[in-house]
Amino acid sequence: MVATRQSHRTHIESFDSALKQLCLSDEKYQLVHAATEFCGELRCAEKDRLALEMVEILAQLNLDATSLATAYLTPYFLAQQIVVVDVSDKFNKDVGLLLKGVEQMATISTLAHASNGQVQVDKIRRMLLAMVEDVRAVVIKLAQQVCYLREVKNAEEEERVIAAKETTNIFAPLANRLGIGQLKWELEDFAFRYLHPDTYKRIAKLLEEKRLDREAYMS
Repeated sequence: MVATRQSHRTHIESFDSALKQLCLSDEKYQLVHAATEFCGELRCAEKDRLALEMVEILAQLNLDATSLATAYLTPYFLAQQIVVVDVSDKFNKDVGLLLKGVEQMATISTLAHASNGQVQVDKIRRMLLAMVEDVRAVVIKLAQQVCYLREVKNAEEEERVIAAKETTNIFAPLANRLGIGQLKWELEDFAFRYLHPDTYKRIAKLLEEKRLDREAYMS
């Protein structure tokens, strides 16, 4: 037990250090830090890693402090380790509302997975935009999907393909509709990699060769 606690403590310290390296504004840092304190003893390496990834993605998109704090809380909330009423008591009401939106977004993945990512795609998109009151919840879900695609790169092929199909059919078009090119590009890149691995490798090799040729020409 002592070794486990020491490992956990080391991870928490590395998370806090990584959070500082994001160069957030004081408001954003303080609210995310408050979210980490709110989770307290619930904090664990796996969820902190995902939370930090999501916070980093959203920080690069210059989302507000409320969105970043919600992103940190999301893994713990979806695991039913924290509840909205407690979150709303601790933070501004928008954090609780955003978590509810993220929870509604989670139903989209459930529907898509149930049919390998191809069930009534248009209906799902319309349902998604209609049910979520705050568009920031959609962006948080898109960040979570990017993290998920990064994570499944070593998973079984079937899981990668399902993730790629739901990304192509639902999440990349949403990112495009919201005008978030950075997320759209990464979502589409992962989806193409998982659906067409051989073609992706050939293209990546050609691009690398061209890069080396340019560097040789300029040197």
